[in-house]
Amino acid sequence: LAEKNVGYVALSLLLRGGDPMMSSIVNTIRTDLTAAGAPSGVKGAASGDNDAAQSLALCSIANISGLELIQSLHVEVQHILVSKSSTPNVRKKAALCLLRLVRTSPNLVAGREFAPHVAQLLQDRHLGVLTSTMS
Repeated sequence: LAEKNVGYVALSLLLRGGDPMMSSIVNTIRTDLTAAGAPSGVKGAASGDNDAAQSLALCSIANISGLELIQSLHVEVQHILVSKSSTPNVRKKAALCLLRLVRTSPNLVAGREFAPHVAQLLQDRHLGVLTSTMS
C-alpha cells in the first residue's frame, strides 16, 4: 500500500489531463476503483487497504481531471458514490470527486437520473457524506 500511496501522489503532482500516458493509467485506476467492490472473504486489513486504494484513486481522478480520464471513469465514481458496499469515507471522497468532475464537464451527470441517488445520500447518517453531497 505504501508504494501505491507514493505512486498516486506522484501521479497527482506530475501528470495533467492531456498527458500521453493517461490511457495506460486509466486501467490501473479503474482496477483500484472496482477492486474494493469485489467481495472478499477476509475483513479487516484487506478491507482497509481496499478503502485506502479506492480513496487514493478518487483523489487522483479529482486532481488530474483530464477529459479522457473523466469520460473513462465517471461511471465508476458514480457507482461508488451510490453503492451500499462503499464505506462512508469512500463515499465522501466519491462525492467530492464527482463534484470536481462535474465542474470540469457540466454535462457529465444527467440531473433527472441522478436526483434520486442524491436524495438517498442526503439521508446518510455520516456527516462527511452529508456535507460532501451538499457541496
